[in-house]
Amino acid sequence: DTIGERDHLHPMLERELWLFGEAYHLMSSERGLTEMARNHLGLLGLPTKGVQPVKRWDGKSGRVDLHLAVKMQEFEITRHLIVELKAPEITLGRKELDQVEDYASTILEKSVFATDKASWDFILVGTDYSSIVENRFVEGARSRGLVLSPQAKPGKPMVRVFVRRWRDILDENRTRLRFMTSNLEHDPSLEDGLNHIRRNYADLLPDALRGK
Repeated sequence: DTIGERDHLHPMLERELWLFGEAYHLMSSERGLTEMARNHLGLLGLPTKGVQPVKRWDGKSGRVDLHLAVKMQEFEITRHLIVELKAPEITLGRKELDQVEDYASTILEKSVFATDKASWDFILVGTDYSSIVENRFVEGARSRGLVLSPQAKPGKPMVRVFVRRWRDILDENRTRLRFMTSNLEHDPSLEDGLNHIRRNYADLLPDALRGK
């Protein structure tokens, strides 16, 4: 057995949302764009009943993996974070990037999301990415993985799309991960990491990785 996207990675991330920022709260998991719109309106203090179904340009409802959000006290800005996870064996390419950019376009185009009091960051996460994706990185923002950041317009939200590798996210959070190895007198080895995962996520792992 291998670690899969929905069976293993997804539920693990739901328990470790701090990897994407400690201020965020989980709004929904594996839900469609209509549910995302309801969450958005609720954070703005607006009615959430009777929301018309939200579709992508191709008529599909879509399904986002993780929708996180936080309402900032300063300037009353609501920050949304959409995390799209791909299985370890997938190299992120045009197909995966198009999917996330379709979601970003929906946020910019649909009237239900029209407010300049909100920002939306989309993060496509995978083990590695292709040269097609790498060539899309915005100059000067390569380390952050920014691939799309259209100019904000009056009455519209700010939208950005990022592509990140798991190693990038873990490297950035290394200081916050120190508690996992605070009792070790050496750098964590692969086996140390596997042991940590087995202790904390035994119920989510395939049998081959449980040490059985």
